[in-house]
Amino acid sequence: MDRWRDWFRSGIIPICLILFSIFRISLADSSSYAPADVRQTKGGAIVVDDFSNYSLNGFPEKNAEGWRVFSLLNPGLNYYYVDQEGDGNKFLRAVVEQKYERKKKAITIIKRIFKDRDKEGNPEFYLPQDYPLLSWRWRVHKLPTGSDERVEHEKEKKSDSAAGVYVYFQKHGRNPHIIKYIWSETLPEGSRLVSPASKDEFQAHLVVIRSGKQGLGQWYSVKRNILNDFKKEYGRDQEPPRILGIGILTDADSTDTEAAADYDDIVLMKSE
Repeated sequence: MDRWRDWFRSGIIPICLILFSIFRISLADSSSYAPADVRQTKGGAIVVDDFSNYSLNGFPEKNAEGWRVFSLLNPGLNYYYVDQEGDGNKFLRAVVEQKYERKKKAITIIKRIFKDRDKEGNPEFYLPQDYPLLSWRWRVHKLPTGSDERVEHEKEKKSDSAAGVYVYFQKHGRNPHIIKYIWSETLPEGSRLVSPASKDEFQAHLVVIRSGKQGLGQWYSVKRNILNDFKKEYGRDQEPPRILGIGILTDADSTDTEAAADYDDIVLMKSE
């Protein structure tokens, strides 16, 4: 059971399910499916989501191509919902409560994004060469006490993050590339490591964006060059694959504590 939980937390289970979904959809009537609910700005940016079009207190899913919950161990469970600021701005909130069972404290949500479908019904994905910049805003309220993303083995488990944003890259039938940007309780900003919760070829490469308690309760804007980060993690000579989707994970299962964070304004952009 621990292995299944670790695979889910590291992104293995979600990415496998997405790849299976793509395969299934390609065999079905493509007219039954629409491209993901994203929009393009006048400047050419792709708004993955700003959560403005969802109902309050509900999960941000409007159609077959919206955000999906991936929790094989806890079907139907979900601690993500849309909330609203006093000025009317909507955002995504994730709250992992202490009262939850330990196995229910790690749920990834993923939004697959693609432009359209070709004549054969296959999805046409965005390329990191065309959209190398990813920006988002996040705000952490509660860090998982005692967490350390470097520690995850049979005798000791600590690899929780208050906030995490994944980028999934498709490798044309091969194992996926996964980069996860995190707000860590303990690791210094700028740290890079392969998640010890990852298994075999399905490795999540972690990049620490923020660390510690400073700034809790405040919104912070992040902008990353995912093309450069891909080359740093996987080699500059390797051709970056297509962007399969964006994931979000706030978790506290390894430490069996609690965590809370908000997310907003997730955007893919062209070079400045």
